[in-house]
Amino acid sequence: MALKSCPCCQGEAIYADLKVGDSLMWQVSCTGCGLSSELDEDKLYTTKRWNTRRETASKRMWITTLAMVVPALSVIFFLLGTLFGVHLSD
Repeated sequence: MALKSCPCCQGEAIYADLKVGDSLMWQVSCTGCGLSSELDEDKLYTTKRWNTRRETASKRMWITTLAMVVPALSVIFFLLGTLFGVHLSD
């Protein structure tokens, strides 16, 4: 399975194998910005985690955006209603 480019900077992703105790651990890191995955003993699992980061990051970005926009719109509509005397019960 090929590595996808970095979800942050679109840089090239490479593998690093590290000996930790008696175990060989795998990590993926970006040659551009230095973003890296967690260490894991399973290279295929590490690859799958890296390759799905973009989708997960994109979903988190939309949730964060909505979490900021919805309260802001509530405040704006409240202020507009207060300024112009519009009431929901009318």
